[in-house]
Amino acid sequence: PGGNGQQLFSIDTGGVTLTAGTNYTFKLTVSSTETAGNNIAFDSLTLVGAPNDGSDVLYTDFTGFTTADTTISSFAWSSDIGEAANASNILVLSGSASGFNNTSSGTGGSGPAVGVAGNIETNAPWSTSFTITPSQSIMTSSFEISSYSVNNSGGHQGAIQSVNWELIISSGGEDFIGNLTELEPGGNGRQLFTIDTAGIMLNAGTTYTFTLTVSSTETAGNNIALDALRLKKAIDPETESDLWYYLHFGETPTSVFWQADSDGDGVSELGEYAFGGNPHVSDSDLMTPLAFYNSATDKLNVTYNRQVAGTHNLTYLVQVSENLDLWLLPYQEIDVVQHPKLGSEFEAVTVETGNTTTTKGRQFVRVKVDIDDE
Repeated sequence: PGGNGQQLFSIDTGGVTLTAGTNYTFKLTVSSTETAGNNIAFDSLTLVGAPNDGSDVLYTDFTGFTTADTTISSFAWSSDIGEAANASNILVLSGSASGFNNTSSGTGGSGPAVGVAGNIETNAPWSTSFTITPSQSIMTSSFEISSYSVNNSGGHQGAIQSVNWELIISSGGEDFIGNLTELEPGGNGRQLFTIDTAGIMLNAGTTYTFTLTVSSTETAGNNIALDALRLKKAIDPETESDLWYYLHFGETPTSVFWQADSDGDGVSELGEYAFGGNPHVSDSDLMTPLAFYNSATDKLNVTYNRQVAGTHNLTYLVQVSENLDLWLLPYQEIDVVQHPKLGSEFEAVTVETGNTTTTKGRQFVRVKVDIDDE
């Protein structure tokens, strides 16, 4: 926008994982097809993560499992959102492993661990898979695999080993592929592999296959025990305001959050959302209503920013007073145009007081905003 406006560019990086200890370079390039030259000023940069909302789409610690050669069955899934019955409770081995070993008990998880007979270093990788047909569309945030190295007897392996888990999610085609390498601890420890699935949507009624493949570049052979599997749900903004807050702060808001003023410009987060501000930039001048005297009508006019109807869950209320105590004086809306700086999602709204300045010596106008969180 021209004038004093700023433009927020939100680039979706869903599914991109920044691995601990790795140095990443973020390269930003700006360009234009305009013929008139313009310089560009950086106003702020924000990298927002994709946290989960604490809900398990699926979780199992393999309690109650049984084995038959290369198949695990009878274990139970749990789900915080009612999807447990929609996932298969059978895992079938493929690849180098010769079978499951149900003698491994482990000490890491709450239930029994499932040992797999197949040295991933010397016998090559092995895979297993399950399916889910969700009853609702679900935005995921991560898939967790808890595992550890075991010996041929099913007990914990003493050596620390580098292990890689790969996850492929498919529904006909390959929807997602991600992998993570961690050190499996020796002794009685286990390792949690958290693979970022941010941006991956499971659509209601579609069957998805989750394929897990474990491998290693170590030279000494190790079997792997599965301790637990967990698919986490991403934050799913229920309202337009939740989505705005999530895009700016990476979490869902509470009523307390809306009253904060992160950039210290005197406008709360709710005010920033309602009047087109950036909560990370001091831009109160952009949001402050403009009052002026209309000599032709002898009335007070006020212009303020308002989001276009149908794009928000806000209620705007204009109030007029002559004493800052009772806000009951009449007004009327006389003009609504697209906002010249904030683009098509905002209007510049002009209201006029119902009384002249002759009949009311002084008048005050305010715009109140309430948010509907339901």
